[in-house]
Amino acid sequence: MNFQLTDEQILLRDSANRWVSDQISTASGAGWKERWQAMAGFGWLGMTLPVEQDGLGQGLADACVLCEALGAGPIATPYLPAVLIAADVLASAGSQVQRGRWLPALGDGSALLVPALSGPQGDAPAVHARRVGQGWQLSGEHRVVPAGDAADAWLVGAADPDGQLQLFLVPRGSAGLKVTAMASVDGLGACALRFEGATLEDESRLPGDVAVALARARDRAAVAACAEAVGAMQAMLQATVAYTRTREQFGKPLSANQVLRHRMADMAVAVEESRSLTLGSIDRLERAEREGDAAGRALAAAIARAKVAAAARKVAEDAIQLHGGMGVTEELNMGRYLRRLLAIDAVHGGAESQLRRHAVLRAQVRADLAAGRALPGEVEPLPFDEPGLDAFRDEVRTFLLQELDPDLVRAARLNTSVFSDKDIGLRWHRKLHQRGWVAPAWPQEHGGTGWSLARRWVFETECAVAGAPGLSPLGLRMAGPVIMHFGTPEQKAHYLPRILAGDDYWCQGYSEPGSGSDLASLKTRAVRDGDHYVVNGSKIWTTHAHLANRMFALVRTGETGARKQEGISFLLIDMASPGITVRPIRSASGDHEVNQVFFDDVRVPVSCRVGEEGQGWTIAKYLLEFERGGAISAGRLRAALERLERVIPEGALDDPDLSIALSAIEVDIRALEMTELRVMSSLRLGQNPGSVSSLLKLRWSEIHQSITRLGVRLLGPEALVWEDIRPLHLAEEGPLADDARPVLAGYLNARAYTIFGGTSEIQREIIARETVG
Repeated sequence: MNFQLTDEQILLRDSANRWVSDQISTASGAGWKERWQAMAGFGWLGMTLPVEQDGLGQGLADACVLCEALGAGPIATPYLPAVLIAADVLASAGSQVQRGRWLPALGDGSALLVPALSGPQGDAPAVHARRVGQGWQLSGEHRVVPAGDAADAWLVGAADPDGQLQLFLVPRGSAGLKVTAMASVDGLGACALRFEGATLEDESRLPGDVAVALARARDRAAVAACAEAVGAMQAMLQATVAYTRTREQFGKPLSANQVLRHRMADMAVAVEESRSLTLGSIDRLERAEREGDAAGRALAAAIARAKVAAAARKVAEDAIQLHGGMGVTEELNMGRYLRRLLAIDAVHGGAESQLRRHAVLRAQVRADLAAGRALPGEVEPLPFDEPGLDAFRDEVRTFLLQELDPDLVRAARLNTSVFSDKDIGLRWHRKLHQRGWVAPAWPQEHGGTGWSLARRWVFETECAVAGAPGLSPLGLRMAGPVIMHFGTPEQKAHYLPRILAGDDYWCQGYSEPGSGSDLASLKTRAVRDGDHYVVNGSKIWTTHAHLANRMFALVRTGETGARKQEGISFLLIDMASPGITVRPIRSASGDHEVNQVFFDDVRVPVSCRVGEEGQGWTIAKYLLEFERGGAISAGRLRAALERLERVIPEGALDDPDLSIALSAIEVDIRALEMTELRVMSSLRLGQNPGSVSSLLKLRWSEIHQSITRLGVRLLGPEALVWEDIRPLHLAEEGPLADDARPVLAGYLNARAYTIFGGTSEIQREIIARETVG
């Protein structure tokens, strides 16, 4: 899956952005028709047309680059209906004469052909067609045809007597056709077409499979509409940030107000998710087309539109709100963006209609899987083209089939905590270590796999699908990378093999009573005494401290300077050291996973300090990047949703609200997955993804909570049932079925997901710093 633009696409993007910027800055008052001719002159209208009809034969990705630039204007044009629908359908289902007459004229801008259909998916035509001699007679009305008032001809959808869709090329001035022009919300114009016994020759009918061609074109145009919306969202975000930086109230710029900063952070998250999902959907859609998978193509388009339409509408509404009174006037562009987005929703489907469509398609795909008419690999193809990846996936699946014991899967399914039970996690840890797969992200020189990012994604996804227990990240993803990066040769030689083998089980000593998310305000002090530090203080919310034999901790070794982040060091502490007391804290979910740890004159060798004295804050920031964004989370979220679906009572999916709720979560998971894959694509090129670790942590935790929230809803009265035993897998059976047993406690436990590792508010502030400044 390619999230990077080619050199040619970068040139197209840059030239289109310059042109759009010129159109805005010159305030020439030019209408879309003049701009349309300019686009023809640049060759943009012919980009995706067949070479045989004087086109360039380029793909959907190139069209989306152009659409994103147009969205930033916003520059309303008939590009989506005329080029991506009418021209595409004509190229696929038109006769040679029809293609030769209209496609070159569309490409050079000398003629405009637009579709006249009913509804975003073109179904249930409001016009009917019947045979009359050697021709056809049309009757009925298409009440709103986007860009139709300027068209030279229309591609008219009509139902024949058998209820089959037919498409006709109807030129302007045809007898029996009445055209009524009207204004449109985005300024592009529209018309109504009324057919009163209009008779057409048989040659006006498109002879190909128009239903298939139209469905394909509709899906492609829907994704391109997402690209245009992304361009608008990015432009609105930039304008809002600029406005709040310069607009002052109460003696301060608006951008200093935390509430407004966090709203702009959410706007930035929406933009990034929408861009990732759009780029990923282009690839999935084109892959589905190559494989003849119409259902996969439709799902990709529905997911993209459902997510992006909702996100774009929210970004536009927030942009208007944050511009205050000016935002609702024509003095600024915010209203124009919203009007264009409304027009896109009307033509290509808004969030609600696309979620309903996704729910129907999702049910069909699952029915095909259940009936054996499709295999999981056919429904979810690998997003990478790396050589040998299919064979590697088969190798991983074989290993999981052989080594993942049923009791491990059951324990993982019944887990209500953020971490797996220690015994369960370590059993799986050691199996993976024996195979050499316990540290997929570690370099080979330190005992890791040295896998590519693509192989890591496959491995993590297959483990999630198989129901493997999650491993504790505290050693593998946190302490290990820190020691690799900052540790001495002796520390690396001692600790890294023990982390790999599972001999050391780690906990994290960061949070302290009274500090909350203000990590730098920590008060636990380590005073140098010869070759040791003497540590006094307390840590809290320390996950699995009662089970760990090692802790990595931030302690204050020096005085606070101009910044409270100064004077902090990073220590590795043996939990068996005299003077350490662990007090359990039981969560509202009934789990004992967190603790308060007290240090009373605990002696820690200086050799256990990582990095230089006072370097702790730098190390902490490095570690937090791994804690917040190092995992590949979408696969486990999808597996959690699949488990939840097993709780659904028979017949409950007939409730459209429930089906839509499931679809909404799946759409969010897909957006997160595409964002993860886009980050991986950037990392493979050595690019810095910026604050994306905070974005991923924020969205992962929120989506996880939404899954657990829906689970409680599905339990109904069974949500009253409570079990005291923890972990749940220790009981062979409970009052509920196994799939239902962890739902309630899992919901309660998940309240912490938006708190630990930096609260969601902290993540938004990190994103705001990068977005707003």
